[in-house]
Amino acid sequence: MQDSTSTTSPLPTIPTIPTVPSSDAAPELSTVDASPAHVVNSVDATTGQPIVARVNARKAELEASLAALPDTELDGRRDIDLALATINSLLTGDLENVPPVVAADMNRWLERNKHLAERVTP
Repeated sequence: MQDSTSTTSPLPTIPTIPTVPSSDAAPELSTVDASPAHVVNSVDATTGQPIVARVNARKAELEASLAALPDTELDGRRDIDLALATINSLLTGDLENVPPVVAADMNRWLERNKHLAERVTP
């Protein structure tokens, strides 16, 4: 008969990880200074709303940005014009019952153009 105290466990022993004292912990997010230059666009502000409402809000935001852009900003105007032309083709048909494929395209458009026409003014 074998002595049960002499057998070893087949599982390895896992060492314990020491805890970090609270004085050495990283600062909480509330202590980080939020700069006034942070821009909240309509894509972030409308999260959780229906996709058509989010797209229309972003479209209106881009149209306002385009109207405010000077004529000399050719690259910016071209980028906004392309984004607006792309979404106009998706905003056709039954917008009450948007097919999943079209909703996915709208979501991709929102993410692709999320930071278009953002300007941080000092």
